[in-house]
Amino acid sequence: MVSEQPELKLDADDLGVRELFRYESLAAVKLKFSEILENLCAAVRANNAAADNRKLIESYERVTQDILLYVDGNYMDVNLNINKIAEKIKLTPSYMSAIFKERHGDTLINHIQKVRINRAKELIRTDLTLTMDKLAELCGFGTLKTFRAVFKAVEGVTPGAYRKICAAKE
Repeated sequence: MVSEQPELKLDADDLGVRELFRYESLAAVKLKFSEILENLCAAVRANNAAADNRKLIESYERVTQDILLYVDGNYMDVNLNINKIAEKIKLTPSYMSAIFKERHGDTLINHIQKVRINRAKELIRTDLTLTMDKLAELCGFGTLKTFRAVFKAVEGVTPGAYRKICAAKE
């Protein structure tokens, strides 16, 4: 299967082919032809590099989307971590994390925490009877202490204070 490359758009003027006919000596023609070939090779290399860059960007986008989907579907797993996601995506943890940060603008750890906290906020707003322990469990936090610390770090208030704010609005 031949890889489809973008069309390389060059004409005789771009390459200087018409100038070949102006030279009278074979040595001058050879020199000019050599220059034309060098220019053509440079243009092909640049075209291939641009195509490779587009493929790489598309690959990074796919990886980022795969990570986002995996996190959205597994945030409640207390064992969700970079290594587990990297294993699923089939990349090294450091390479995957670098791609994610470059494409998403935030670290993967921060993203997981934000997804978990957003789910906790949604649950707090919709069910004021859930205990904090149950909220922590449903949102993938191993301990209530961790849940409270992360919630406060992300939202600036504790989950209990957030619950009170939500209850006061009703």
